[in-house]
Amino acid sequence: MSRLRAMLSTTAVRLSALYLVLFALCAVALVFYVTAISEGMQRDRTQSAIADELRIVAGAYRGGGVAGLVRIIERRSRQPGANLYAIASPVGDLIAGNISSLQPGVLDEQGWTLVPFRYQRIGDVEAEDHRALAQVVFLPNGMRLMVGRDIGEREQVRGLVRQALVIALAIMLAGHMAGEADPLDRLRAYGSSSAAARSSASTTCRMPARRSWPAISRNACRSMARAMSSTG
Repeated sequence: MSRLRAMLSTTAVRLSALYLVLFALCAVALVFYVTAISEGMQRDRTQSAIADELRIVAGAYRGGGVAGLVRIIERRSRQPGANLYAIASPVGDLIAGNISSLQPGVLDEQGWTLVPFRYQRIGDVEAEDHRALAQVVFLPNGMRLMVGRDIGEREQVRGLVRQALVIALAIMLAGHMAGEADPLDRLRAYGSSSAAARSSASTTCRMPARRSWPAISRNACRSMARAMSSTG
């Protein structure tokens, strides 16, 4: 404990600790900023893709009515990597699509879902937990049409960014601790070298004066010795 207090009392250790704190704060702020920007870009891409899909589905509804809508939903929901599709009755019962269950309340309001919701695809295991964003449209006959997209990729990106932050901070901290393994030993070595230099200068200045040694040289040596003593 006394050794720790001695280390914390040195200016070098305090500056190093301040550097670590500032670096950690900047790193956390940067990660939150990058994560927010990435999520915003992914949300914009998701909404753009859903809007394009809705235009295609709406064209099929205008040309073939409910029967044409059901046909295109069933066809597109079977494609690999398909979006989420659901046609529900006015009371919310699922009629067609690739969703077996939805979080309650998703189909109650028209427009974009403000927050991600839980859902289950047809054929999923009960333990699987998916989240998605979607747009809900009320048809003239009271039926509800929903087109959405899974946001699992966004959650994976967020997890990877946080993992990268932890790894970077751990590497930085390990490197800093390795470089500053024992600052007290460095301070002792510096003090020993300073004392040796002062002793050498003092011994040199106590040498007997010779006629060939001008007085100005002796005065200069004494001044140097006093200066080194004062700096030590």
